[in-house]
Amino acid sequence: MQKIAGTIMVFDGLGAPEFLVTKDHEDQFKLLLTDFDEQKTPLANILEVLKTKLKVDVSDLRLSELSNVEVDQKKLSLFIFEWGKISTKTMDHYAKVFQTQGYQFKAPRELHGLLKRIDIRGVPYFNKKG
Repeated sequence: MQKIAGTIMVFDGLGAPEFLVTKDHEDQFKLLLTDFDEQKTPLANILEVLKTKLKVDVSDLRLSELSNVEVDQKKLSLFIFEWGKISTKTMDHYAKVFQTQGYQFKAPRELHGLLKRIDIRGVPYFNKKG
């Protein structure tokens, strides 16, 4: 089944980006993944999993980047969201919720293995019907 990937980008106190990731059974970082439901758009699919699995108020998110990537030889749409201004209290709340689901924010320097497995493509992948 086709997958869709997503992450949320936040900026630490020094203005450096961090990305929401989890670890797989081999202790390697991976992005949030969901199955593609043909009854919804790819964007709707990833927003749904952010709402239901991670309890994110998606109205606070802005789509920062949409890329077509290949991860471990699988073609995916990758949605990168950015939070608008959120309070430290709200961020602490989300961090606890994410942690219960195995997710955490990590700096790119800590994601070297994941980034090596991602091949970014410039041509969009259109979903086949039928």
